[in-house]
Amino acid sequence: MKSQQESLGGYVRRCYWENGHEMLAPLSDMLMRLYRGQNTDTVFSLIADILPSLDQVSRTWWVTHRFDVVPQGGKRLGWLRFHYPGVRYCPLCLEKDGIHRELWTMPLAVACPRHQCELVKQCYACGRGLTWGRIKPGWHCVCGANLVHAPALSSVGWTTRLAGLLEEAVSRRVV
Repeated sequence: MKSQQESLGGYVRRCYWENGHEMLAPLSDMLMRLYRGQNTDTVFSLIADILPSLDQVSRTWWVTHRFDVVPQGGKRLGWLRFHYPGVRYCPLCLEKDGIHRELWTMPLAVACPRHQCELVKQCYACGRGLTWGRIKPGWHCVCGANLVHAPALSSVGWTTRLAGLLEEAVSRRVV
């Protein structure tokens, strides 16, 4: 991965895009199941078979040690997700680093702590909500708009502080 803070969904897509391919629908389905905590060991193994650059450290992070995992009675119930928030991002970070950050997958993170702006959740050109299926190589919407050109709107102070705490928790993850 380009960075320890890169989301797995963003990483897999970037690997495909940089090699001139669109991501396959079955792989997208596997990522969705991984994010939902469904059969994570098997799903991660299938993803790792496709992308051998995913190592044991990645497996530990994605399958057993995410800080938002809710264990109960020694069994992993799944990630603490109130709902999957869709694809969100900071246009300034995306332009600078070219990666989708793991922080942006957290339901409570609605702002970028680095740029004090709201995370973008829809295309600024066509207004449609962002899903991985609507994002094309080079971080373009299916309508053709370059997503890094979205306006960066100032965020409310407490949302920026909360996102900063979440980012710190993500960066201090135990693997």
